[in-house]
Amino acid sequence: MKVLFAVSNDNITESIVKKYQKDYKEIISYKNVYYFNAILKEIRKR
Repeated sequence: MKVLFAVSNDNITESIVKKYQKDYKEIISYKNVYYFNAILKEIRKR
């Protein structure tokens, strides 16, 4: 699964990823972005 995070705190992202991987035993690939234009760019790439 691929996840795009748009949060300003990397610790939040890490906590979510660790919890998900622990609970579901699946590895997810993820990326952090911080600005609206970066969100649009990443969504368009997919």
